Amino acid sequence: MGASNFIYCEATATQSLHHWIASHCRTFAYLGGVPVVVIPDNLKSGVTKAHRYDPQANRSYEDMAHHYGVSIMPTRGYSPKDKAKVENAVLQVERRILAKLRDRIFFSIEEMNRAIKPLLEALNERPFQKLEGTRKKLFLNLDKPALNSLPEHPYEFATWLSTRLDHGYHVTVGARDYSAPYLYIGKKIDIRVTEKTLEFFYQAKRIACHIRNDKPGRLTLNEHRPEAHREHAKWNQETLLEWAGRVGIETTQLALAIFNECHSFIEQKERRVLGILRLSNSYGDFRLEAACRFANLHHIKRYERIVDFIKNQVVQCNKQETITKNLPQQHEFIRGADYYH
Repeated sequence: MGASNFIYCEATATQSLHHWIASHCRTFAYLGGVPVVVIPDNLKSGVTKAHRYDPQANRSYEDMAHHYGVSIMPTRGYSPKDKAKVENAVLQVERRILAKLRDRIFFSIEEMNRAIKPLLEALNERPFQKLEGTRKKLFLNLDKPALNSLPEHPYEFATWLSTRLDHGYHVTVGARDYSAPYLYIGKKIDIRVTEKTLEFFYQAKRIACHIRNDKPGRLTLNEHRPEAHREHAKWNQETLLEWAGRVGIETTQLALAIFNECHSFIEQKERRVLGILRLSNSYGDFRLEAACRFANLHHIKRYERIVDFIKNQVVQCNKQETITKNLPQQHEFIRGADYYH
């Protein structure tokens, strides 16, 4: 801290962006407030482009700074005098904390930080050699009253992605596809990804929000679909199984087998089951049930195979009807119903 030389330090696993920002959040919590300005070094995790007059911070780092209402002013490159107090604090931490822990073995970052904490308190309460008081006393008198208050909720780490919305109005994040309004197809959108949510932005305007789910699949909101796609969207797994139940047991069994496939997205499964069920409109429930019985027996789940079977079944039925109609109804070798009385 600028006036009191009050120090905070901790051990982290890496200097990656996630750990870098998390250390800031824990620092502010330790101080019990937020300073007006933070002066970091030009660490790649935090500063994208070092510049004397107009440095560029990482998007996530800027997001954190906006959440706490703090300004980020990186030092100039190769200019340790820009943060002389920090350089001195590093020296004090090496002498008063790291030197005392150098012979100890720690098996986790948490264990090491528990060992650092009492040594850090002792360092801040150590009397100055040339000044009166301690770092902690000066902090409480000078720096603490000048700090801004902490926000109601701590910052939730977020990463930013940029992409163009494809013609399927979905964006892939991890193993899952998330929908965005179709009106933004072809537009460049920004995605803010946190541990729990995804937010879509177009020109700084939020256009969509989803609950994050890392399981493979697709998440589509109906209001994001074009009008022509919304009619199809009313057919989900529940309504399709209800329709299959009205057709018959074999049709329901086939629909369940398709839905239980693990290598297809749910939308692909729903579309295939819908296509199979709509065959009943052209060929009737009886023939569809017979085709599904054949499909279940031979472990067939493809729409085209079922269509081929139904068409072949219709051809065979038509041939049988033709043969029956062409048979003579009166013949000396034909016995009628009276014969069996």
